[in-house]
Amino acid sequence: MANPRPRVLLIFPTLIKSDAFFGFLLPPLGLERIAAALETFADVQLLDFRFEGPQWLEKARAFRPDYIGVNVKTTLYAGHSYRTADRLKTAIPHAKVILGGLHASSVPSEALQHGDLVVIGDGEQAFAEIVSGKAWSDIPGILFREAGGNDVATP
Repeated sequence: MANPRPRVLLIFPTLIKSDAFFGFLLPPLGLERIAAALETFADVQLLDFRFEGPQWLEKARAFRPDYIGVNVKTTLYAGHSYRTADRLKTAIPHAKVILGGLHASSVPSEALQHGDLVVIGDGEQAFAEIVSGKAWSDIPGILFREAGGNDVATP
């Protein structure tokens, strides 16, 4: 029997006000691009908190992800994104929690306190390499904590 495809849950936890962009709800394009980069070899689900409602955590558990990507959009919403990542790490402890986005890329050491690794900058390539099982130390543009407690930033 072949190995099952990895399961990747992508989370857009930001509850942007409906009038923030002149009444337009902008899609989470970064997460959509990551999903597109993974779809040939992984099962991907995207949860957008603007539409999910309070049952989002049950949906996340039911999907049984191996990896969870949490978008940390801006400083204004970073606390909410971090609390979401913390809840996911507690509720689905076997999954690797990956943080990324504008704020996480700006302060990756802060973001790392709420997950297993941080993708710095554009995430399509790095995320695909993480999910494909490549050694983290060989993936450019990430920050992770080694078993000994040292933080490692790859070039």
